Amino acid sequence: MSTICTHCNKEFSSVSNLNTHLRNAVYCKRLQENPNYATDEKTCKGCNKLFDKKHNYDRHISLCKEFAVMEAINNTTQKFQDEIQKLHEELEKVNTILQEYKLNHRSSYKQKFNQLFINLRVSDPILIRANISNIRHQSLLTLGENDVNTNFMLYMSNAIKEFVFCTDISRNKIVIKREDGMIDRVTANNFIIECFGIARQELISLLRNAITYCNSQVNNLTHEDYTDSMNQLILLNTYINQPGINTIVKITSKLLVNSCRNLTNDIGDL
Repeated sequence: MSTICTHCNKEFSSVSNLNTHLRNAVYCKRLQENPNYATDEKTCKGCNKLFDKKHNYDRHISLCKEFAVMEAINNTTQKFQDEIQKLHEELEKVNTILQEYKLNHRSSYKQKFNQLFINLRVSDPILIRANISNIRHQSLLTLGENDVNTNFMLYMSNAIKEFVFCTDISRNKIVIKREDGMIDRVTANNFIIECFGIARQELISLLRNAITYCNSQVNNLTHEDYTDSMNQLILLNTYINQPGINTIVKITSKLLVNSCRNLTNDIGDL
């Protein structure tokens, strides 16, 4: 038979002592009548022992190891909970400031975006062809620092930069104003390919004229310069006659992004 009192959880050395306790202990009798009697004030939260008098309870918890451990855990837990609450409050403040910044920044960005878009030239195929036609074929051939490829990409990007502005340099994102006045967001690579398609005949004519010009300068060039320039012109002419993406497109698009009006957007598209 168990020697633990089922009412107050006190343990006894014998059944007879337990029975004596059940008959005579006033606080236990009261617990038998009302299980909730004084449990909050007179029950040790560490070892669950129940006391009939408050001073006995107070003396006990000053010595009870289980109670001391429980108090230490509770105090530490409360301390961490307080710290967590403070961090949550600080995070809320930061989020509030961040939201206000985003709203203000978004408004400022939208104003700049609209202003740039209003002043942007329409990317009309006729205008694109006209700008590319203005590239001088003899300017592609140089005896200075730039080779034919470099000059071609520089003049090509300059010819079309007035039709775009950049909203994301890292991703090569640009904005174009279409003929209907609508906003179009594309990558610079795609716009370069589009321009190649629109002005393919103009570009073919440009490169063929450059080849003719290069031949006319054969007496003024070293054999190495002439051979290198002619090979590059032929390669460029071959590329313009076929669709697709290659190094020329990628480098030209990068030059375009770096030379056109930039509006860096770090809050997402409008």
